[in-house]
Amino acid sequence: MSRKSFFFRKNYLKKKEKDVLKLKLNKNTSDHENLRQSSKGTSTQTTLSSFFKPFEQAPNENSQNSTKIDNKLDSKTNSQENVRSNVGSQKQPINLDPVEKESTEFSRGINDESSSNFKNRNKDSYVSSDCLLKNNNFSSFVDNNTNDKDSFQTDIIDLVESSLTGILNETNGTPMKKHLSLNDFKFEKEKIINTHEKDKNTNYSSKSLKRNLEDLETPFNRKFSNTKKIKLDSKKVKLTPLEQQYVDLKLKNLDKILMIQSGYKYIFYASDAVIASETLHIMLMAGKLSIDFNNPNQNDYKYDKLAHSSIPIERLHIHIKRLISHGFKVGVVEQIESSNVKKLNNDRKLFKRDLTQVYTSATYIEDYSNDDVQLSRKNNYVICLIETSTKENNKTTLTSLVAVQPSTGEIIYDQFEDSFLRSELESRLLYFNSNEFVLINGLLTKTSKEIFKKKFNSSIDDNIKVKKYDNIIYENYYKHEIVGYINELNLPNADELRDFVLSLDPNVYKCIYHLIEYLKEFNLDNIFQIISNYSSFQDLNHMVLGSQTIKNLEIFQNSTNLDEEGSLLWLLDNTCTKNGYRLLKSWILKPLTNKVEIEKRLNSVEDLVENFKFSASPDDNKKSSFYFLEILVKFLKKSNKDLEKSIMRVHYQKCSRKEIYLFLRDFCEIVDIFLKHYKAKSFKVCFKSDGLHNIFNLLFNTTIKLDPVIKTLLEMINISVAMDESDFEVQKLNFFNRIETLLQNKNFESQQNVDSHSFIFKNNEYTLFLETIDEIKSKIDIIEGQFEDELKCIRRLLKRSALKYSTVSKEAYLVEVSNNVAKTIPKDWLKISKTKKFSRFRTPNCTDLLKQKNVLHEKLVLENERFFKEIFLREIDKNLIYFNKIVKYLSILDCLLSLAVVSSKMGYVKPKFYDDSKTQQIEIKEGRNPIIEQFVSQNGYISNDFEISDTEGRISILTGPNMGGKSSFVKQLALIVIMAQIGCYVPAYCCSLSIFNSIHIRMGAEDNILENYSTFMVEMLEVSNIIHSCNSKSLVIFDEVGRGTGTIDGTAIAYAILNYFLDEEISVKPLILFITHFTSLSDLELSNPRIVRNYHMGFIEDKNSESNQLDKFPTITFLYTLVKGISKSSYGLNAAKLAQLPEDILEKAWEISKQMQNDEKKAKERSWLMEARRLIMDIENKSFSELKHLTNSL
Repeated sequence: MSRKSFFFRKNYLKKKEKDVLKLKLNKNTSDHENLRQSSKGTSTQTTLSSFFKPFEQAPNENSQNSTKIDNKLDSKTNSQENVRSNVGSQKQPINLDPVEKESTEFSRGINDESSSNFKNRNKDSYVSSDCLLKNNNFSSFVDNNTNDKDSFQTDIIDLVESSLTGILNETNGTPMKKHLSLNDFKFEKEKIINTHEKDKNTNYSSKSLKRNLEDLETPFNRKFSNTKKIKLDSKKVKLTPLEQQYVDLKLKNLDKILMIQSGYKYIFYASDAVIASETLHIMLMAGKLSIDFNNPNQNDYKYDKLAHSSIPIERLHIHIKRLISHGFKVGVVEQIESSNVKKLNNDRKLFKRDLTQVYTSATYIEDYSNDDVQLSRKNNYVICLIETSTKENNKTTLTSLVAVQPSTGEIIYDQFEDSFLRSELESRLLYFNSNEFVLINGLLTKTSKEIFKKKFNSSIDDNIKVKKYDNIIYENYYKHEIVGYINELNLPNADELRDFVLSLDPNVYKCIYHLIEYLKEFNLDNIFQIISNYSSFQDLNHMVLGSQTIKNLEIFQNSTNLDEEGSLLWLLDNTCTKNGYRLLKSWILKPLTNKVEIEKRLNSVEDLVENFKFSASPDDNKKSSFYFLEILVKFLKKSNKDLEKSIMRVHYQKCSRKEIYLFLRDFCEIVDIFLKHYKAKSFKVCFKSDGLHNIFNLLFNTTIKLDPVIKTLLEMINISVAMDESDFEVQKLNFFNRIETLLQNKNFESQQNVDSHSFIFKNNEYTLFLETIDEIKSKIDIIEGQFEDELKCIRRLLKRSALKYSTVSKEAYLVEVSNNVAKTIPKDWLKISKTKKFSRFRTPNCTDLLKQKNVLHEKLVLENERFFKEIFLREIDKNLIYFNKIVKYLSILDCLLSLAVVSSKMGYVKPKFYDDSKTQQIEIKEGRNPIIEQFVSQNGYISNDFEISDTEGRISILTGPNMGGKSSFVKQLALIVIMAQIGCYVPAYCCSLSIFNSIHIRMGAEDNILENYSTFMVEMLEVSNIIHSCNSKSLVIFDEVGRGTGTIDGTAIAYAILNYFLDEEISVKPLILFITHFTSLSDLELSNPRIVRNYHMGFIEDKNSESNQLDKFPTITFLYTLVKGISKSSYGLNAAKLAQLPEDILEKAWEISKQMQNDEKKAKERSWLMEARRLIMDIENKSFSELKHLTNSL
């Protein structure tokens, strides 16, 4: 066959095949879609192992590929490596379009256990990666190569040849059973070519093409055994210098995803690149996946370079946030030397790079935009835990806890005894809502681990990020380490800080030490230097709501979809600032227990409510006070900055120049509001609350101290430069105003005279800084003069008097000449660039001068950076205590305003607290459930009156129909108590109550809370925990205790629990609300009329009507009113009817119910007759008094 005819046939067939193959691909759309959906169904799982586990080596397969596709085909497939794929030993595939996925798998020779195409492969067998093609894969390859008309047919032939070569190589040249021999293959090859030649003058049918494709695919679908494993010799692996630099850094940071800076982008390599590609949806360029070259990935032998993907430098933090939101720990590797210094030293080696920043979700504080309100409201705590056993069998533990929120600087320490249920631990976890932990000696008991498993929907070793440390037995080790750490800081308050930390329990400062060690990696350990950051989780003036109370009362999230809407926090949250929101959440979790503090807060809320009511008052004092509040509220609403986080970013020196200007400007505006509009005398007239007076006076005094400092710092800033971030280098060089500019401002001179804290002239630091800057600039000016002298010499040499330097693509001091003249340029001139018309050169002298200028320019930038961080930010940090005070008091004011908004609603009343602390009582008139009434129409919620006290009716037994509103009522009482004790008005006509120090709730049924425990067992454990934890100032709610077992046992247990609290000998006498369907418990009121009261939820029973034959049992209309007495039935069949159970089931249930009631009635009658007969028989032997007693009992 002539070469000419061969190419003629190839080109003709190519044109025909293209359309036919596309039809084939369309035909398989459904298969592709299934593949696509299965790929999309797999999402990236955030695991502990991905955060702290050592680097996972690629699996050492027993079978490896031993062949390579022809170099010509390799060059073609390499051109297709601009799509993502699931490469190597990664656990989850990347979501690709079906054709893209198949083409990628073919072009890269993927042999992946996790690939959806090959997941059913026998692990003991081996399939060559060149042979793992099915119909769709091969068709995709053909279609993706149709644009290259000169090599299409040759590639098919080469593909088959290389596949056969692989078969023969893998079997040592011996054809195996059911495999193609060399003669068979040659026959198939000639058959295809001859078929194409015969059909060159006719349309190429899809049926014929399909048959031929199947013939071609025969060698690709075989499975082979006895294959040889290919090993890469680590000595022969050649990496680029940058790849080798990555490998060296990765081996030191196996728990992180590394991002390597290279020019104007950041690069991910090897397995990090695969993770980044999947998570960030960026392109993955194929290559080696393992950095352990002695145990390479199964496809690594195919490539000379590491797999990689990249992102642009300006989107660095966008992608970092995406990675850490998936639970990864990210390390940023940057160049630590500049190109100018490198060029000056004539260093030809690679740029020096090192790990400069490490991020996790809790330690990321780089972003100050605060665009995502929900994200900015999330708690990002790092928690350190120590559990120690206090009693036998680990039934009770002593837990020490320290929680740190780096973004706000908050450090909360706590120590508590916990029962077997670990309810106290769970309540802390619900409040902190963290997923980053430091554990010392791990968790003590299986119960604690199950609490974590329930909270994070996975085991503690799989879903949350944990750093584990061993407890050091050496006595006083932690004490010595903490003392040494504080002494090294050279803080002015070092003695005070040291004494405070060491005054804590040893287990608590153990936690502090380990958190310091943990946060050192993130450069955030200086959070522990500020003593005002420390606070205790518990104190005598607050009660802490338990985990069951938080969940059952829906304090932070509703129980339906776990959103904030429908929760108590959602109801009370009208805050303007993010720091106010966080404080309000803390207030709700820890209601006040001190009557003086509660009333102080209530009076503050009352003052604010009344002040807004009389905003139009003609009184000048009220007008000015209202105007001041209005301005302040407008500022709080307008400012979207999280001032608390901004302060900590300044402390960590992680703020940008624009951010520091906006930070100072916001505080300057706060200062101006108070200095211009706050009038203490007017406020004393308008506001009677001491709490508000204290807040405003403290704010006013603090702003006076900060006023000169803030304004002096602001005068130093060039505002237009600070706000322009288009060129960060220009911003660094021109951020500060010169002294001449400052002195022109009279306000600056007055501030300097008043300000005792001023540092600008005090230590000559600013003057020295400007002198250094001027010195560097003068040297640069000298070099500029030398450039001009050099230009004169160039003009004479080239005889062009008007010649000027040109700058192209940031390359300065270029001599641009036409290409005709370029031949006459001296040979020692450095050629920089060339176009069709011009060539650009740089003389040796210009090259040397440019290096010197660049070095000086870099010194100029570094000097500005040094002054900004070491002097300017340090001065702000010195006044950190004043900034923190302003934010703290503004947060309190924000929370009070939020409660005032709720309290001003129609139907809310200020609660009153009884003075007698020895008695516990609640008296509510027309009380309502504050959350439920938000979802019903106005005047649609039915209110209820209720009284309970420890002297009359201490135990209230509540019965009634299912769905009658029993649970809603008892939740209403608990929510009113909480709202009252955080200082908020309550939904009622009037409300008087005592102060409670704890609220305990046993409600609902949940399976599998603890492993191997039934719902009833969990119920009993929770009841036991309440019995051991409550006291005489507790409010206790039991909802249907005993329903998890048989009626007899359940009734007995419920009766015994109530009888326990009725015992006059026990000292614990809490107020109890007991919901039950066991109506026999109502008999306790007869024997304990002073202590027990029976109530039920009202209803109307509609008797059966003749017109409605289906209603064989009463229809219930719920009244939702609280009525004294008991309900004779729970009317469960009515609830079943509402649930639309089949009619025959309802009829049968009604028959059985009536029969059981009749049997019970007859049994009672028979029992009464037997007793009467016995009494008659014994009447002759009884005295008159005994007979009278028996008559009364009957």
